[in-house]
Amino acid sequence: VYKRQILFLFNQSLFGGSWMFISVEPKGFAYVFILFAMYYYTVGRFKAMLIYLILASYFHVLVGAYAFIFIIASLLLFGESEHRVKYLKFLGVYFICLLPFIFYLKAAVVNSVDSSPSADWIYSYFRHPHHIGLFKSLSYFYSKHFYGVLLSIFALIFSVYFLKVNTIEKLARLNHFILLSLIGVLIWVVIAFFDTEGVLIKYYPFRVNTLTTFLLTLLFAHFLFAAIRQKYVGIFQLMVVCVSLVFVLKLSKPTLENIYSYLFENAQAELNDIGNYIKENTEKDAVVLSFDSELSINRKMERDRFAVYKFIPADMNKIPEWYERVEFKKNLQSNFNLITEKKDSYQIDYLLSTRNINSKYLELQYSNSMYYLFKIK
Repeated sequence: VYKRQILFLFNQSLFGGSWMFISVEPKGFAYVFILFAMYYYTVGRFKAMLIYLILASYFHVLVGAYAFIFIIASLLLFGESEHRVKYLKFLGVYFICLLPFIFYLKAAVVNSVDSSPSADWIYSYFRHPHHIGLFKSLSYFYSKHFYGVLLSIFALIFSVYFLKVNTIEKLARLNHFILLSLIGVLIWVVIAFFDTEGVLIKYYPFRVNTLTTFLLTLLFAHFLFAAIRQKYVGIFQLMVVCVSLVFVLKLSKPTLENIYSYLFENAQAELNDIGNYIKENTEKDAVVLSFDSELSINRKMERDRFAVYKFIPADMNKIPEWYERVEFKKNLQSNFNLITEKKDSYQIDYLLSTRNINSKYLELQYSNSMYYLFKIK
C-alpha cells in the first residue's frame, strides 16, 4: 500500500492548495482521525467511524465536517435503504456533539462591521486566493487552479467508470465518497465564480479535496497496478518509489536549507541578536513594525509586530483593520513620509528592516550585519 500511496506526495490536492502531510498543525492531527474513520467506513463499522469523525472535527472543524458530510451522503445514497434511519441518527449525534464548538465559532464568523472592501472579500480574495478565492481574476484562475479543476473533471469520469467495473465492496465505498466529493467541489467551483465577495467560499468548500485526492490516488494506483501484467508490477513499483524519493527530497529542500543556514551561516545568529536586543531594550508594550518576512522574529522579540500578512485574525470583525494595516505597511516601504499621517491612528514605536533607511522620521537604534532597528521620532 505504501508504494501506491507514496504517489500522493506528488500532489496532495487536485486544486485549492490544501495538504495533509507537510507540517505539524491541528489539521494534520485531524487527518489522522479522518483516516481511521475512513477505515471503519470501508469495513462497515459505522459507530467507530462516527467517533473518529467527531474527534477529527474538534481538531479541525472543516476537515472533520466536510468528511462527515460526504460520508453520510455516500451512505444515504449508496447504502442499504433499511439503514437510512440509522444514518440520519448519526447526523443528529454528530450535530449535538459539535454544538459547543458551533456556538464558540459563531461569534467569530458573524461579521457586524461594514467596510470596503468587505471582510469576506479580504479573507477570501486578498488573503486566501490559493485556497478559496479561485476567481480572484480569470488570469489567476487559469495560472493557479484551471488544470487542477480539469484534473478533477477527469477524476470524476474515472470514478464513474470505476463505479461500473469494480466488484470489491471496500473499494466501492471509497469510490462513493470520491464520486460525491468531486461532484460537490465542482459545483462549488461554479458557485465560486459568482461569489465575488467571498460570502460563501470563506467556509473553505474545497478543503475536502485533500482527502479526495488521497483516496483517489489509492484507488487509481490499485486500478493501475491491477491492469499491469504481474511480471512488470515489481519494476513499476520500484520506479514509483525512486521517482517519489526524488520528489520528497525536493519537498524537503526548504527545510534542509534552513538547517544548513542554522548550522553554517550567520543569518540565525543575527536574527537571534536583533530579537534579543528588542526583547531586552524596548518596552514590553512597544509596537515594532517589521518589514522582515521571517515569522520566528515574533517569538524571539516578544513584541507586537503591528501587522503580518500570514496572520489574519480569526474574528471577522477584526479583519478590516488588519487589512488596512497590511496595506499601510506595504505602502510605507515606498514612502516613509506616510508614518506621520498615521501616528495618531496607530501606535508604532520601532521599525525593523533588513536595509538601512535614510529618513528624517527615523532614528537608528541598533543594527547588525543583517538588521536595522529604527525608533520612530
